[in-house]
Amino acid sequence: MKHKRLVFTAVLIALSLLLGACGSADISKQSAYDLIRNAVEKTSKLDSYEMEMNVRSVTEVFGEKIETPISFNVKAEGASGSSLKASGKMAMSMLGTNIDADYYQENGTLYLAMDGAKFKLAANSQEAKTLTFSDTEKSILKALPEDVVKEVTNIQNDDGSRTVSVMIDGEKFSEIFRELISSYSNEETYANMVNDLKTGIDISSANVTVTVLPSGYVSEYKLQFDMNVRLSSVSQNMDFSTELSLDASIAFKDPGSKVTVTAPSDLSEYQDISKKQ
Repeated sequence: MKHKRLVFTAVLIALSLLLGACGSADISKQSAYDLIRNAVEKTSKLDSYEMEMNVRSVTEVFGEKIETPISFNVKAEGASGSSLKASGKMAMSMLGTNIDADYYQENGTLYLAMDGAKFKLAANSQEAKTLTFSDTEKSILKALPEDVVKEVTNIQNDDGSRTVSVMIDGEKFSEIFRELISSYSNEETYANMVNDLKTGIDISSANVTVTVLPSGYVSEYKLQFDMNVRLSSVSQNMDFSTELSLDASIAFKDPGSKVTVTAPSDLSEYQDISKKQ
């Protein structure tokens, strides 16, 4: 009887290993379309993660080249539910000015420490989303339509990961990443400055590069595109356009591993500015 139990246990273990292997698809056998779609879906469901996001834009205004690099280091837990906790560091440089900030989010409140000031506000407010670029991650991490990648092959890297790189027509790119593009042409954002301001954007060239780990998670998701931005206003006698190049990337550190977020010890010192808005 004891021998039968051991055999039965061994069979159960073997079956569990087999089922586990079947549930983790071999990325080397997936098409470029399936590879990106499955990886984006799996990564988007992470309950905790650590990532770095970098956005760099370069434009020329009145003959002056303006380069704006922005970087974020973010840790999050409870991301798949309603109890999100996140902490991060942001660094931005523009026109010779450097801005560094630390932030923490819990229970629907964003705590931000910047230039010696500490304040808090509702995490779902537009101001909070702008300060932390929280919507940018979602607007970048996208699955690609099958017709865009059907002729593309994924390349295996030395570490077992696979990479897909594809050039995308400007119009199609604008359709796929419309949330990201609209953040640069949102007329409501500028309405308080010029009430009849009109904006427009044309994408001339775009490239998407996605690297997927053997585990099926996204390791890095990169975008590069050039666009023409137009601003016009009859009341201000303005008709202005400029060329802008943008590089954006999201890189995950050991996706699938547990990440713990620790709250700062001085949260009571943060000034609530929500009531003043």
